[in-house]
This record gives sequence, structure tokens and C-alpha cells, in this order.
Amino acid sequence: HDPDGLARRSLTSNAFWVLSGLGDRDPSLYNVIKNDILALDSKYGLKTFDPHFEPDVKGVGRIPKLPAGTAENGAPYIHASMFGIMALFRMGCAEDAWRELFKSLPMTHDAVSVSPYVMPNSYGYNPDKNIDGQSMMDWQTGSSNVALKTLVRYVAGVYPEYDGVWVQPAAYCPYNGFTAEIPLKGAVLKLHYRHTGSPERRFFLDGQPAKGQYSEEMKLHRLWIPAGRLNGTVEVTVED
Repeated sequence: HDPDGLARRSLTSNAFWVLSGLGDRDPSLYNVIKNDILALDSKYGLKTFDPHFEPDVKGVGRIPKLPAGTAENGAPYIHASMFGIMALFRMGCAEDAWRELFKSLPMTHDAVSVSPYVMPNSYGYNPDKNIDGQSMMDWQTGSSNVALKTLVRYVAGVYPEYDGVWVQPAAYCPYNGFTAEIPLKGAVLKLHYRHTGSPERRFFLDGQPAKGQYSEEMKLHRLWIPAGRLNGTVEVTVED
């Protein structure tokens, strides 16, 4: 019940509930949160909220001054979209997350209105104002850095903790494989992911089979490597 009397689905409140770990404590909200996030899907990705605010709404700061369907006012604002994508990965909705991730990347668009080699701040959509995919500005820090964090932590699945690191590539990958090399806690982690058609996920740590742990939240098996094991070059192979 917002100041204009309307009810809105909001992206970041749902995403932060998941990313903070609160969703793990109360799984009963899983479908509510998933449905709310996916209801914000649009031509250019996950919107900040829906519906937009009209210009005369009081009590919600500067957002109503933005045209409907641009920047934060009911549009895919990339910084926020990425948090929603992270949440989908963490909830085990990897195919949905990949779809939204592709929509957020400028190289998947036929045309962009800002630098194609830098993430924009948003993608607008308002046919009444002849806005269809345009961006207001480049936004390297808020957009591309969070996109990079999404790729590292939830696509490649290298998720550092204080006392070690989880290796948790997404349960769904549209490619046959990838390789990532990441400096981590004084070591270099070399990750090789292969889609082999294996009936279950397999891990190899420096060439030796390693046992993963199943995550109910992410709906995948992941490998824990304690900090004491991170010396020199550490090679991990994950086969699905």
C-alpha cells in the first residue's frame, strides 16, 4: 500500500531477503519470492518494481520525476536487476537466472544508446515516449561490477568465505564448459567446468576425486575448500 494507494511488487526487497540468508531460514516464502521476482520480467530484464509511479505522487523521493519505464521508475535498472539474478541463482532457478542475465548484457541487444563495451545504468521501455531499449548513461561501478560479481559467485560459482571457498557452478549452463582463473587468499584457483552428461555432479581437486555437499537452497552439489588448502595453484574440475 504505497503513498498512491497502489500495491507493488519490488525486486530488491525480495532479492535481499534471499541474498542475506533469511530465505534459508524460512523456506515457506520460496514460491512467493520466486513468483514476485519473475513477475518483474520484461523485454529488457527484471524491473525495479511494477507498476511505475506517476509524476504527482508524493512521499517517494525523486523517482516520480523520472519518466515511466526509465531508470529506477519501473524499468530494468541493471544494478537492481543483478541482485534479482543473484537471488534466482541462489534459489536454484538457474535457467530463469541465465535468461535474465542475457537480457541485462548489452552485447545481447540489437542496438544500444551508450557505450557497447560498458554496462549501462538501465534499459528504458515506454512506447508512448518512443523509448525502446535506450539507456540514460554508462554505469560502470553499479552495473558491470555487480554483473562481474554475479558471474564469479553464481555462474562460475567461486564464493569465498572467511575460512575457505565454495565452488558451486550454476546447476544449469547454456555452454558445454568454461575455464576460470581467480586469485584467492594468496593462491590461484583454476576452475574447469565441463558438461559431460554425467548423471550426477563430480568434483576433482588437483586431479583427485573430491566429495561435494548438496545445498537445499541452491539445489546443487558444491565443493568446500578450506583456507588451509589454498596454496600455490589449486585446480578444480567440475563435471555435470
